[in-house]
Amino acid sequence: MNRSSLPSSLGTLKKWHEEKNTLRFNLSYQRHAGMWNSIQKSMLVWSILSDSYIPPLIFLKDYEEQDGKDVAIRQVCDGKQRLTSLFEFIGDEENGGGFRLHASTPDVDIDGDVYEIQGLKFSELTQEMQNLILGYKFSIQDIEGATAEEAENLFLNINNGCPLSVIQKSKPRLGDELCQYFRGILEKPFFTQAINLSANQCLKEDDLAVALQAYMLLSEGYDDFKSISVAECFKFAEWLRNNLDENEQTNFTLTIEYLGIFDKKMKFLKKTNIVPVIVVSQFLMLQGVEEADAKSFFNDFFSSESEEYAKYTGAGNIKRPMIEGRVRVLKEAACIQFDLEYEEEDENSEVNTDEESSDDGE
Repeated sequence: MNRSSLPSSLGTLKKWHEEKNTLRFNLSYQRHAGMWNSIQKSMLVWSILSDSYIPPLIFLKDYEEQDGKDVAIRQVCDGKQRLTSLFEFIGDEENGGGFRLHASTPDVDIDGDVYEIQGLKFSELTQEMQNLILGYKFSIQDIEGATAEEAENLFLNINNGCPLSVIQKSKPRLGDELCQYFRGILEKPFFTQAINLSANQCLKEDDLAVALQAYMLLSEGYDDFKSISVAECFKFAEWLRNNLDENEQTNFTLTIEYLGIFDKKMKFLKKTNIVPVIVVSQFLMLQGVEEADAKSFFNDFFSSESEEYAKYTGAGNIKRPMIEGRVRVLKEAACIQFDLEYEEEDENSEVNTDEESSDDGE
């Protein structure tokens, strides 16, 4: 097994893959392309523009006869998600492809000038940034002469992975079908462009935690929770897999699409407020309130700094009485605004802020 270095630009690699078919992603033991979520793909683009560290690509090199010549063929052993994500991004003008950078993508500093790149497609970046991406030269290791067993062991060694967060560990509890469902939910504009989470929070999949927390509160058949902590999400995920209600699932999807009216990051859509906004939005949607009117209501409400709402946002705000208190106050205000009937719900516990903090909750 021989190793050699081969620095090549992204533009060259794309040409090898799409035009010459000499760069391939056919290894059977690799994950499918497109496994990365929006924030992972966006942070890769940010890393290129910020000249941050990107691990080397590893190719398995062999030869194939074409037109009487031996042509070098490279199978991607490590770097499939990086390359396919970047190919997708720079291809935004090809058949309406590409993706917008996540709203939590940090600004980039290029030669002392700071640029905001959140929400932009490749074609909307400056020409200088486009050139930096297309011309970025990956560090590449060519592995030649590896046996099938050596290649598999190399792949396993590279992909030992890192410890999973509690919310990431909930994914197997959801099962493949629901994992795919929530992945689709998190790719909708409300989650990629509007919610106010940091890049690090999104990389830890706090957005998935928020989605599960909201779904938990909206599931009429689930009442076995004392808080909306990530540990409770772990338990709820297993329950949901065995008790999925198609009508609730449809309404949740429609609610997140309804909230797509928020097309840029909103300061008030922080972890404390996202779940109440989703829950009350579903109520407003089912009552026939127009998206634009709901958007105006939420903007006005969170600009007013409601003292009643603030009572439920302090220490321990992941506890059930606290989250239900925020939902209730927000829903009451919405009912007054839109002249809707408010159905009083049972309040079976008092607010208590002494036991839990909000550090690892929503």
